[in-house]
Amino acid sequence: MIMEGRHDGAQVTWKWLQENQNIPYSEFTKFYGDLSGFVNGQREEYYKLEEACMETVRQQNSMLDSFPNVMYNKVLGIQKLQYNPGFTSTHTEHVFKTKREDI
Repeated sequence: MIMEGRHDGAQVTWKWLQENQNIPYSEFTKFYGDLSGFVNGQREEYYKLEEACMETVRQQNSMLDSFPNVMYNKVLGIQKLQYNPGFTSTHTEHVFKTKREDI
């Protein structure tokens, strides 16, 4: 709303910061709601992707353990897949190591 009608140019962001215009509370809450919805959507998509990766690893390893594949795998030395999570935080790594999370 504040930046409407402006064009990109040299130091436009700095000019905007210097002006420090107040944003109406209703517009801020709408923006925050939209941002929260976007972040939740991204988290859900990431979660679905991680679940798909885990399922692929599980299916591959199950296939390698089934008969007669297990015989060929021993001869050929085919290794099972290892699942590694895409992104983790320090907190998440601590939970993985301790197997405990206090909610």
